[in-house]
Amino acid sequence: MTPEEEAAQASAAAAEAEEAARVARETQDLEEEEREPGGDSPEQIRARKEYRLRKKKETELQTEREKTIALEARVQTLEEVATRRAEQPPVVEQKRLTSAEAWQKVDLGEWTREQASDHIADTRYF
Repeated sequence: MTPEEEAAQASAAAAEAEEAARVARETQDLEEEEREPGGDSPEQIRARKEYRLRKKKETELQTEREKTIALEARVQTLEEVATRRAEQPPVVEQKRLTSAEAWQKVDLGEWTREQASDHIADTRYF
């Protein structure tokens, strides 16, 4: 390896070490920020109370966000169902004929005896 390459590798290693140290400091800062403050002084007691209150409010806020998201999803679902119902034509029920009316259609030649028998059999089960 040439001296330039060695110097480049050394500077890259130094930059990586510096970056790792910076990340470690930031992580430690975040961990310290997230831990409950300790101590017996009035400032530390107040800091603990504020920390607990902040955590409680954050939890409540997260719960409210989740409720809001759930409600928005429900509203969207209901709107989709309503539009689907509006798009579909209403179902028209077939008029159920009595046995006499079915046989009358047979006499007029509109239905066959088989159709009339099927219709009468179907209407008895509804």
